[in-house]
Amino acid sequence: MTQSDRIEASVSVGVCVERRGSLLMVQKKETGLWGIPGGHLLPEETPLQGARREVLEEAGIPIIPFALVGIYYFPKKKGASICFVVRAYVSPTAAFSPQDIEVKKVEWKDASWVRYAITSGELYRPEYLGHNLMDWLSGALIPLTLLREFSVGWAE
Repeated sequence: MTQSDRIEASVSVGVCVERRGSLLMVQKKETGLWGIPGGHLLPEETPLQGARREVLEEAGIPIIPFALVGIYYFPKKKGASICFVVRAYVSPTAAFSPQDIEVKKVEWKDASWVRYAITSGELYRPEYLGHNLMDWLSGALIPLTLLREFSVGWAE
């Protein structure tokens, strides 16, 4: 196998921050569409580190990851996109506000709104997010122990 035989993969994280049955959603300034906090992982960043960073950047609140919703693999013409979707708690007294220049609003949305958004055209990148949210609604709860994160100095 040569280097050119390998697929190019982008790795991202999405975060289902929940409180009392509601989900923290962010509205994109550019499109007005809604999504969960998330984005691409930075070099040398683990999925859980990325989850914490993305929620801090987009909503300004610290989270406590407690499970996975799933790990999603989406093939592309010249590679793939892999997304780790994490379930997380937030302090009941945490106050959030948009921190990222791409975020217009941050709001709690109940499960009925999430169901509506999946089919209404309200979601940012629904081809990805729809699957994540359907799994969240179904109660997907994969132990974090499935995700074994390592940091090794010799890895390149």
